Amino acid sequence: MKFLMIEDVVTSGGLVINAIKSIKEEKMKVTDAMQ
Repeated sequence: MKFLMIEDVVTSGGLVINAIKSIKEEKMKVTDAMQ
């Protein structure tokens, strides 16, 4: 399963990093992240 992470510009970016770590722990692949 693949994901594209999109984060709004108001947040610092730390949330997307934590989300990617959680997704990778579940053996899923994040292909791109946009902020």
